[in-house]
Amino acid sequence: MKAQPAGAGGAGKKASNMSVYTVHVPPATAQTAPDPGRFVFVRDGFSFWAFLLGPVWMLWHGMWLVLVGSSALKPHRCDASRWHGGIGRMPVS
Repeated sequence: MKAQPAGAGGAGKKASNMSVYTVHVPPATAQTAPDPGRFVFVRDGFSFWAFLLGPVWMLWHGMWLVLVGSSALKPHRCDASRWHGGIGRMPVS
């Protein structure tokens, strides 16, 4: 039986630190294939500060339109929740 290197499998295995990216490709023209130099890789992940202080985080990162849209839709989300009996409630028949 082969010995496994430290950290390779087993009960003491730690979570992977592998990053996940989305790739944004510009539209290709009919004559040429997309230029790989124009591909944009965006790291995907969770931002604790965006979760905790959403509007402040949006302002800090220059996401003005996202902030305006979020602020405009927030009252509608609250109203929809109230009309449907609140979050997590199931209708009783």
